[in-house]
Amino acid sequence: MEQTFFIIKPEAYKFKKEILEEIIKESTFNIISITDKQLKLDDIELIYADEKEPLKSALLEYLTSGIICAGIIEGKNVIENFSKFSGSFGNPNNCEPNSLRFKYGDKKVHTYRNVPVFHNAIHRSITINEAKESIDLYWTKIKHNDIIDDVKKLVISHLDCQERLIYHIEPVVNNAIFLANQLNANSQIVEIASYLHDITRMTGDRENHHISGSELSRNFLTSLNYPLAKTNLICDCILNHRGSKRLTRKTIEENIVASADAMAIIGFPVPLFHAAYNKRQLNMDDGKKFIRDKLTRSWNKIELNVAKETVRIQYESLMEILK
Repeated sequence: MEQTFFIIKPEAYKFKKEILEEIIKESTFNIISITDKQLKLDDIELIYADEKEPLKSALLEYLTSGIICAGIIEGKNVIENFSKFSGSFGNPNNCEPNSLRFKYGDKKVHTYRNVPVFHNAIHRSITINEAKESIDLYWTKIKHNDIIDDVKKLVISHLDCQERLIYHIEPVVNNAIFLANQLNANSQIVEIASYLHDITRMTGDRENHHISGSELSRNFLTSLNYPLAKTNLICDCILNHRGSKRLTRKTIEENIVASADAMAIIGFPVPLFHAAYNKRQLNMDDGKKFIRDKLTRSWNKIELNVAKETVRIQYESLMEILK
């Protein structure tokens, strides 16, 4: 089964319902994901990377001029079949009468940057490589915020207390994005993994939450049709984020999530004191040892120099206080 990418363009967006109904009626097409969005230039400029100026700028100006609907379609020979179904390039007047571009394209010529442009209703990929590149762009640029919204809803539904979100999960996410930007890693992967890294710990699986959390996250992301390769990376980050299990981390993203988790524990230590003296009801000395041991494990878990230097002062200050 192949996958291909499409955009219902701004002028044709008013016909979104009709266009999607036509696609769905075709038995060989299966829409696996769609989203509506006001595009920004950097969302889609790679789609037209091979176009020459000034046509490239004219097309980008048009595509960012209003709301679009973007999505992925799956099916047998779907790239070729959907390309024919959509209609040929250029003037909608010259497209096949039953094609989407003939039915829903604006048959007048419009001008952007002094360049004539036809509002031909729909953008679609025409080669395997173009489809792969566009689909990757879809998940990382167009759909990512929708995925994050769904991930946040899942996390909130599993929360054992609101404080965990404020004092741990959100700091882990922020740390991970900071490290990804510093180290040129995949910020989308670490953002999703950071939100999900403690997903089953919050519902009681303290000992093996790295395993059960990875499994739950895989099922969840699969239900959203999230790409398998990216899902694997996220699940590996969750599986290998713990410091107490002596786990081997193979990718920079895995190291980032593990380090971001440790940085949050060191940078936001209030939950440690709460766990020691409230939840566990430890005496003064035992509580101090519990906190020191947790801080030491967290510090030792950090393998990235930039992460260690970011929290070094906090770590050393805490360990001095807890002598």
